[in-house]
Amino acid sequence: MGIPFAFILVRAKWGKLNNFLDSVLDIPLSIPSAALGFAVFMFWGPAGLGFSQPGLNMIVFVHITFTFPYMVRPIVATLKNVNVGHEEASSTLGASSVTTFRRITLPAIKNGIIAGMIASFTRSLGETGATLVVMGADRTIPVLIVDWVEENAWASAALASTLVIVFSIILLLLLRAFSPENKDEIK
Repeated sequence: MGIPFAFILVRAKWGKLNNFLDSVLDIPLSIPSAALGFAVFMFWGPAGLGFSQPGLNMIVFVHITFTFPYMVRPIVATLKNVNVGHEEASSTLGASSVTTFRRITLPAIKNGIIAGMIASFTRSLGETGATLVVMGADRTIPVLIVDWVEENAWASAALASTLVIVFSIILLLLLRAFSPENKDEIK
């Protein structure tokens, strides 16, 4: 979802609508996460549109909502630096728009996508405020850690914290190992 939105912000020529969308994108950054979680819950939850009940689906939805700017901003930054001439040359030489995107644009913005993935994941991993509002009976590890600390269950909190830290490090290393810059370029 972040890639198309970044394209709209950078490439669409909608005037004031672009400025409005750019401003709306930053709303999750400026609102306390518990308030954002409550707003999402009231709009999409049982009292609003009835999209979902409290639980895992709402947790995922609220995490997507507040991490969205962390995904879009790095892609926008790299997309602004893409040489549009390469895309135009690809089209002129007969490549379809899908091929041009896959072979020219996507490799050019891959670092922004990877940076957005890392920023979104790390922001989501530490979230408790919005999660508390929409979680229902389900619990995420950060919420469990808070619960265990409040209950003085130090061993459980320490183990869960250690597992989250190790998991984060492994994912960051995997992202680096499998990023396209560490593989031979497709010619």
